[in-house]
Amino acid sequence: MCYKILYIVSPKLERKSTKTIKKIIKKKEINFPVLMDETGEFFSKFEIISYPNTFIVKESKIKLVIPGATTYEKLTDSVEKIKNSK
Repeated sequence: MCYKILYIVSPKLERKSTKTIKKIIKKKEINFPVLMDETGEFFSKFEIISYPNTFIVKESKIKLVIPGATTYEKLTDSVEKIKNSK
């Protein structure tokens, strides 16, 4: 089974330009998809109150949301917990 990690940021809510956020992503060597919620619509629709957010997705369903910044270790631990919860 395959889990996908999706990082979501909102330049509007973070009061940073898309260019600045892209530089941060490159500097931190984030190598998974990053969704740029330019308008804040996604955050609003799903009532997300913190950012950035990391979503762990399996079969097009959100399995876990990690609010705020995260680490590689936390991501791998989270995926393992999801796998073992069945």
